[in-house]
Amino acid sequence: MKNKLLIIGALLAIAGCHNKNYYEVMNTNQQRFGGWQLDDAQFLNESYDLILLVEDMSALAEKRSTLKETYLLASDASKSVKSLHFNYKTEAMRLRVRLTSELSKAQDEYFHQLDKISPENFDAVYARSMKTKLEELGLKMEQYTSTGKSERLVELADEVGDTFRSLNESLN
Repeated sequence: MKNKLLIIGALLAIAGCHNKNYYEVMNTNQQRFGGWQLDDAQFLNESYDLILLVEDMSALAEKRSTLKETYLLASDASKSVKSLHFNYKTEAMRLRVRLTSELSKAQDEYFHQLDKISPENFDAVYARSMKTKLEELGLKMEQYTSTGKSERLVELADEVGDTFRSLNESLN
């Protein structure tokens, strides 16, 4: 019985650190933190925003791809992203950072542009879009690894970078 209560409590705590709107979350974190703590909160949300975009793009590609290679890449990306959600939510809870569950306006517009691509061009555009976003995510991870203050977030950045480095290599 105690174990069930602990699990329920942990899930509620994780849910409490998880808001929907990207800009509301960023505003809440900005009011709550300053200095390097704010930098950590921004890093978590900005990188999580990119991860959510990769997840959404991959789900779309799994539905719309016409090439087997595109489908397999999207499937691998989806699996990789799903393994990172828990780590992000855990770190957000540990740092008392609000974490978004929706894309920022810029990333949402990027996703909708991909969604509007014609079926005959979709695979090529998806591959280029993924390459661009994975490189952006990789740069963000490298930057935090070299300048970040939190050892746990540096480890998370290393893990995320390693996870998507192999996907990015398969795009080449």
